[in-house]
Order: sequence, then structure tokens, then C-alpha cells
Amino acid sequence: MNVLDRPTWLPEHLLPYWNGTPYQVLRATIVAEAESESAEGQYAVGCVVRNRALLQWGWSSSIVVACLQPWQFSCWWGEGFIARQKVLKLAMRSETAFPIASDAAYRVLKNEPDITATATHYFNPDIVKPNWASHLIRKCRIGAHDFYGYI
Repeated sequence: MNVLDRPTWLPEHLLPYWNGTPYQVLRATIVAEAESESAEGQYAVGCVVRNRALLQWGWSSSIVVACLQPWQFSCWWGEGFIARQKVLKLAMRSETAFPIASDAAYRVLKNEPDITATATHYFNPDIVKPNWASHLIRKCRIGAHDFYGYI
């Protein structure tokens, strides 16, 4: 996709990310969402992005759209974006600054096995308990995150 193909929901501040590669945008999402997690925890967050893209509904079949879709990953929207801007920009540019996330993104795009049991959502229960969690099935816990899915 190019600038002309960008969806109407994409705000101007996300345009530079929209033009990134799936690897760059996935790596930035993993860093901003799970930087303090282990390699397994960061890979699990990447698996959730891939699972959303594979569903081909709601989040599209694109890694970039799955990451940037409105209000899906807090690092890209509202207060989350404001708080994580510097990290997101650095993660888009540099593999070496975030080697664990870089490896996780590479593994996700290489289609290594999903370790989340097809989870499409996650959250840290020590920080938040979102209302959508009651409508989904808890799949597993990896690091500080609980992972949820539809089936």
C-alpha cells in the first residue's frame, strides 16, 4: 500500500509508520507494547498481531493494518502514542537498539509456531482488566500478559 491507499481512519501522525515495512511496524509495536518482557513474551505479542492479520476481518490481512488499526494497540493511539513516540521512532529505524524485538518480529514474519494458542488479545492484569476480556477465552499467560482469543 502507498499513501494514496491509506485508509480514512489513519491520522496524519501515523502516516510515516503506514509507509514502513511490516517488519519495521511489527518490531515497533512489539517494543512499545512489550519492551520489558522476555524474548518469549515479546514473541507472543508478535503472534497476536499475526493472528489478527490472519483472521482477515476487522484487522485486515496486513501486519501494518493490524498494528495501526484504530484503538487496537495502545502504543499507536491516544495517550499511548504520546507516551511511546520516541521509542516507536527509534524502533522503526534500528534493529540493533532492540535485538529481542527484532528477533521476535523476524520469527513472526517467518511464520514460526504461535505460542499463544491463537490469541488475538492480551493485557497485563496487574495494570488493567478490560471489559472485553469477559467476552473472550483466556488462552495462556506469558510473562506479565494474559492472552485471550475467541475460540
